[in-house]
Amino acid sequence: MKQTRVVSLVFACIFPLFTEGCLIAGIRAGVGAISYGSSKKKKVYQEYVVEMEKINLEREKSELETRTIMTYKEWAKGVESENAESSSNK
Repeated sequence: MKQTRVVSLVFACIFPLFTEGCLIAGIRAGVGAISYGSSKKKKVYQEYVVEMEKINLEREKSELETRTIMTYKEWAKGVESENAESSSNK
């Protein structure tokens, strides 16, 4: 009976050492998904950046001031507020 307790205690102490990497990777993946959104959203943001770069190039050629390109977080915040407004208008 005491041997079973010792084995259980040793296992309880050693097991977290082997699973620590998995736990950290899981947390990072969750935080990354929350921080950076879905891949579909990232693709739409990349399209936004490319389009803004084209617009800015044309504005430069016309000697107009270029427009600021939003960061992903700024852009995502704007998209979320637009979605909230459109769903409240329904």
